[in-house]
Amino acid sequence: MQSEREKRFRKTLEGAAQLVARYGDEFLPVFIRLEQEVQEMERRNSAMERARALAKKLADEERPQRAIRSKASRRPASAPPSP
Repeated sequence: MQSEREKRFRKTLEGAAQLVARYGDEFLPVFIRLEQEVQEMERRNSAMERARALAKKLADEERPQRAIRSKASRRPASAPPSP
């Protein structure tokens, strides 16, 4: 999901592109800078999504193990193992 900041940068990038198209390379440095900022935001958003997905996967894998350990710790030492 795009943040308001990212939406504003994209809109401004579109405006800079129109300035370059209309007036030439005088506005090209502005366009390049805005384009870099948008790419950096996309890169960070992608990394954040990957990190969250990995954290969720690890949490999901860890939950069943916790349940098994907690059941085993509640069983008396003299009780036979459950099937």
